[in-house]
Amino acid sequence: MKLMDRLHRLQQIDSRLDEIRSELQTLDRGEELSKKADELDQALKAQSEEVRNLRRQIKDAELELEDTANKINHFRQLLNSGRIRSGREVEKTEKELQELARRKDQLEDRLLAALERLESLEKKIEEEKKILEQSRRELENLRARAQERYQVLTEERVRLTSERQELVPTIDEEILSRYERLRARLGGLAVAHVEKGMCTGCRVALTSQTLRSLFNRDNLETCENCGRYLYLPPAPHNGEEP
Repeated sequence: MKLMDRLHRLQQIDSRLDEIRSELQTLDRGEELSKKADELDQALKAQSEEVRNLRRQIKDAELELEDTANKINHFRQLLNSGRIRSGREVEKTEKELQELARRKDQLEDRLLAALERLESLEKKIEEEKKILEQSRRELENLRARAQERYQVLTEERVRLTSERQELVPTIDEEILSRYERLRARLGGLAVAHVEKGMCTGCRVALTSQTLRSLFNRDNLETCENCGRYLYLPPAPHNGEEP
């Protein structure tokens, strides 16, 4: 492999390693979806606790309502029985009946509100359980795909790193040092293709002398404008110039 081709291959490897590094850093392992699922799970737990509290309140209200209704019946029977003869006692009993009736109305209103809230909450919980179940399935699938992709990328990284380690010693240290400086300064691209007589790194036309020199693949030329090493792809079979 000619020096130009080796340097170009090194650039291909490094560019791909950069892409792999970037993709691994941004690989979606479901963190956001997991966070949303956890938040929904916590909300469901809080709602389930509210349901338990509502059921206790409903039970207490039903018991108190039953007790109040029994008291109302007792006082009504007492009044209707004629056993209370004193006007003061009758007035007192009637006031107690009025107070019990108001209490009964309050309990019925509270019980109705609790039952309506319970029905609404139970419906909401069922809907959110379905959403949570779907989210967890999506999360499981996403994590499986991420793990599969991670495995593919890491295997490719190992292979490319090994190839790079074999390739680097075949390149002159001075050239390699300049290559690394160019990559650091020019966004990772130290070797640019030549297309239609131009450096694709900076889109500036190359001199005729530089182009002729590149046809000898043992030569290594740089762009006079951006300083990148130049790579001339193999000549097309139809005879067209690069």
